[in-house]
Amino acid sequence: MPHDTSYDDQHPDDVPPPVPLEQCFVFFDGKLRANANGRKRFGERFARAGFDIDRITTLDELQAALEGSWHIVWGDVELALERRYAGKTSIEHQLFRAVYRSNDEEAQRLRRKLERIRRLGLRLVDAPDAPDDDMPPKA
Repeated sequence: MPHDTSYDDQHPDDVPPPVPLEQCFVFFDGKLRANANGRKRFGERFARAGFDIDRITTLDELQAALEGSWHIVWGDVELALERRYAGKTSIEHQLFRAVYRSNDEEAQRLRRKLERIRRLGLRLVDAPDAPDDDMPPKA
């Protein structure tokens, strides 16, 4: 099933909120079933994670599918953020990427750099071919 890209280029404030979970599944004949809202909201996500939404019939199975497909959500978020921030090189953007990727060493380095800039009252100016570090080399 191909990835739904209908919202990829929209501003986050323009994307409609998702249908609440309780409006996506119903109990029918004692079994949990996905309705049209559930198929639309979770069908692709579950399929990409290896779950068949039509085979989910209990709350435990639904919970397993939700937890087992969470990496799909984060992967989509990462892709959207990479697209949104492509080519942006401010320290704040670099810090965001480092934190998101759990690169603690890089995140700490960038935090110290931002704190130093703010403490000294400096202002960063974007230069297209400037080196990554804005401090002169130590002699």
